[in-house]
Amino acid sequence: MRPSITRPATRVSYTPDQTKSIINDLSNGFMDDFSRRPLPGGALAPAATDVRTPTAEMRLLRPLIREFADEASQLNYELNDELRRLPTIRPLVTDALKVSALAVGLDRAMERVNDHRLVQADIEELDATWRELAYRLGNVRNISRPTAERIGSLNQINDDIDNAIGIDPQFNNRELIEKTTDLAQDLRNLIDDVQLEIRGREAQQLLLS
Repeated sequence: MRPSITRPATRVSYTPDQTKSIINDLSNGFMDDFSRRPLPGGALAPAATDVRTPTAEMRLLRPLIREFADEASQLNYELNDELRRLPTIRPLVTDALKVSALAVGLDRAMERVNDHRLVQADIEELDATWRELAYRLGNVRNISRPTAERIGSLNQINDDIDNAIGIDPQFNNRELIEKTTDLAQDLRNLIDDVQLEIRGREAQQLLLS
C-alpha cells in the first residue's frame, strides 16, 4: 500500500519557515508509513541499512531525487509569492506542498534501502503527482518567468528520474480532469466576487452623487 500524504489546510499564504515546517511534517508521515511497510520476505523496512552496495539505479536516483526535492521546495516559496497576485492558484500551492513532502520523504527513505525496486512505487506516485501539478501550473496565465523556469527544471529532473529507473510517465487522467474543473470553478468564483465588488462600489457612488 502506498503511503498517504494528508493535504495541508489551505490559507492565504505561508512564510518560508511555515512552508518548510509543513513539508517536514508531511514527509515525517511518509517515513512513518515507509518504516511500517513490509519488505519482500515479510520483514519491515529497517531503520538503517548498509549503504555501501546500492544498485546501479539507486546510485543514479539518489542525487536526482535530492535535487528534485530541493527544487520543489524552492517552487513552493515562489508559488507563495505568486499567490499574492494570482489568488486562483491557491489549490495548486496545497498540491505543491504535497509534491515536496513526497520528494523529501522519498529522499530520506532511499538512504535506508539499497534496492531501488523497494521505492519504485513511490517514485511512480511522485511522477504522477508532479506531472498533474505541472500540467495545471502550465495552464496558469501570467505566472512569473522564474516560476516557469523552476517548473521546467523540475520537469527535466523528473524525466531524468524516469529514465534512471526505466519507467514510463505516470498519469491519473481522471483526477487531473477533476482538479482542472475545480481550478476553472475557482476562477469563475473569483470573477464573480470581483464583479460583485465593482457593482457594490458603483452603487455607493450613485448614492453619494
